[in-house]
Amino acid sequence: MHRSSRVRNLASVLVLAVLSVVLTGTRAEAVTDVDSVPFNTVVDACGETVSISGNLRIIFTVQQQGDRGFLIATHFQPQGIKGTSASGALYRANGLTRDITVFSPAGGSTSTFINRFHLVGTAGAPTYLVKQTVHVTVNAAGDVTAVVDRSSVACR
Repeated sequence: MHRSSRVRNLASVLVLAVLSVVLTGTRAEAVTDVDSVPFNTVVDACGETVSISGNLRIIFTVQQQGDRGFLIATHFQPQGIKGTSASGALYRANGLTRDITVFSPAGGSTSTFINRFHLVGTAGAPTYLVKQTVHVTVNAAGDVTAVVDRSSVACR
């Protein structure tokens, strides 16, 4: 199956899960879809251009939270992703990207996005570290009542 077909299939499952949760309005077991898709990209890291490839594990979850609303969660995790820089250094990628959003019955929401990406250099090559945490709370009137945005990029 091509990557675009897999992503479309995952999106379709997510949409159907959200609709079933919203339309039924009852507590249901979590609807979860797990997939692994090929991944490749070029990263500019620590003064190096690194071509990486491998697989990305993707997990989508939707769950009714009873009278507290419903939850949508996404999880992306590198699996076997490695690469080589333009200078020939070998790199391995690890980390995770996770987003959790809870929608309240009154109309408000909270959303937390966490990204930890490590491109680990071998044999003395530098390691590229990305840390991102973003949280937003919106009340039922649509007003943003809390925002946290902490991001850092480091080379070690």
